[in-house]
Amino acid sequence: MSQLGFVITGLQVAVAGPNGTMLYIDLATDEWWLEFDGKTKYLDEAMRDGAPLEEVLLDEKKREDWIRAQTDRRVVRVGDEHIVTTGEFRRRLAVYGIQPPQCRPSPDPGPIFR
Repeated sequence: MSQLGFVITGLQVAVAGPNGTMLYIDLATDEWWLEFDGKTKYLDEAMRDGAPLEEVLLDEKKREDWIRAQTDRRVVRVGDEHIVTTGEFRRRLAVYGIQPPQCRPSPDPGPIFR
């Protein structure tokens, strides 16, 4: 993200959930959230603690809906295939209507790799 000029404002950011729970967002910018989920989280039965895939997916949808409703920020979802290169990541963000900033943040995050 920093190679594309985005400023990361937080990692594992807590959001107050329903009934006093806490929900965590993987990464934050000033305008949107980013959630990174590899396929293993959904396809590996051990990671699901034996829960049916349908239940895990519905719970994740409810969680994301709650977060969007409470924070008024969009949630960008990326998987392994979206972060292979900065170009792939840029294309994934474009799906959400997000373009890299016109100028790089200060301090400069370093060289841009393509």
